[in-house]
Amino acid sequence: MPFDAWKEVLSAAHRVLRQDGAFILNYHISQTAPRVSDLKDYYYPQADVTALFAECGFVAERLHGWHDDLDPANRDPDVRVVKLTKRK
Repeated sequence: MPFDAWKEVLSAAHRVLRQDGAFILNYHISQTAPRVSDLKDYYYPQADVTALFAECGFVAERLHGWHDDLDPANRDPDVRVVKLTKRK
């Protein structure tokens, strides 16, 4: 998803979630600059994503995802699963 769209979605979610409301999100990080690998596969530096979460009023907690259970040879190290909780 384009980064501007992330901001719109996160801002809208913040408006409708109750205090301490939360949801789970998964995404891919980039080890360098933002990039697009396919029409739908966007990668952003972790620092950019973390800053966006905070800017939109969320605290992020990294979760263990299904992908983490795969054999290391089949695991994508760029996949992240987070719980975003609306800040007080």
